[in-house]
Amino acid sequence: CGLSVLRPLVGLDKAEIERIARSIGTFEIPTHPVGVCKITPPRPRTRAKLEGVVEVEKRLDLPNFVKTALEKVKVLRF
Repeated sequence: CGLSVLRPLVGLDKAEIERIARSIGTFEIPTHPVGVCKITPPRPRTRAKLEGVVEVEKRLDLPNFVKTALEKVKVLRF
């Protein structure tokens, strides 16, 4: 298969998971207080109308967003 296979951390104990998280710089993320994330709106809509979603999506530069995200992908091998 030519596709990457992403596996969860099943089979690792807590110490191993913490060591990996520290090494890739993600260990401290869950310790931040709730509400730090600036990506999500303070009052997300849970029953948005399709027309509204389509209108908002038109204002986003999705191709550039995807391109930028793909340029920043890091492959970690353990």
